[in-house]
Amino acid sequence: MMKKTLFGIAVMLVLLAFTVTPVAAGLQKGHQVLVGKNPADWSIVPGMFADFNGKSLNFHAEGLKSNTSYTVISYAEPWPGTGSVGIVTFETNSDGMVDFKGKSSFYNYPLIYNEYTSGEYAGQIGAKIWIVPSSDFAGGVLAWDPANFLFETKLIPEPTS
Repeated sequence: MMKKTLFGIAVMLVLLAFTVTPVAAGLQKGHQVLVGKNPADWSIVPGMFADFNGKSLNFHAEGLKSNTSYTVISYAEPWPGTGSVGIVTFETNSDGMVDFKGKSSFYNYPLIYNEYTSGEYAGQIGAKIWIVPSSDFAGGVLAWDPANFLFETKLIPEPTS
């Protein structure tokens, strides 16, 4: 009996050692991860994220509004994002989640590449991908509703020839 209990504890510890949050897992695997942020202090909101499979439109998202239409956009700097482009629209389920199976590469869509001279991306050129409620992106105009947006954690680099 003691051996079974010790074995069970050992198995649980091994599983625990390999269990990480989806955001951390995505960052470790080089995925494109988007996160929700608290507009009061811009801290990451736990449980509100999207994890893209590399640079494809195959992704899983959680922590969004239930049964709501969202749009993945390529954000054009500066605010208010004039010229931002909608890439794909999807609907969340009753739990505010979605598993979207768009296997095409981001590079098959018109991404907006920005050159950054200051801030966290200073010296970089890349595209910001956000997920926003579709109602906040009506007619290609972005309404500022950051509590319901998912923001990039890294830029998508320009493709190399």
